[in-house]
Amino acid sequence: MDKIKVYAVKMAGKKKYTGLACGCEYRADPETFKGLCYLTPPDRGHMIPGEILKETRTGFEFMSTGYAPGKWVFTEVTADNFQKKFGHLIMDDERLDFINTTEDLQEYFIKICGE
Repeated sequence: MDKIKVYAVKMAGKKKYTGLACGCEYRADPETFKGLCYLTPPDRGHMIPGEILKETRTGFEFMSTGYAPGKWVFTEVTADNFQKKFGHLIMDDERLDFINTTEDLQEYFIKICGE
């Protein structure tokens, strides 16, 4: 997991990805909060109790014990798969042309999520 990266999110029980997440961070303090914190663009924050199951080559898996309990899949969004697969989760087609690199994508989401 990398706080700079943008991830597509597939919640437990869903066949398709339903949104994007940025600023992902796992907190493991049992006295305050143990779970995943992230933002969905433009700036909606989430705190989902649970545990990281495993890191993968393209993202990570998370076991939610709160909202939508079960295994969630977070897949890293790159400039290429954003254009082909995940862009519709956030924007209309006319706004996709400025993202040419994964760095462009990450900078844009950092800017709109206020990180």
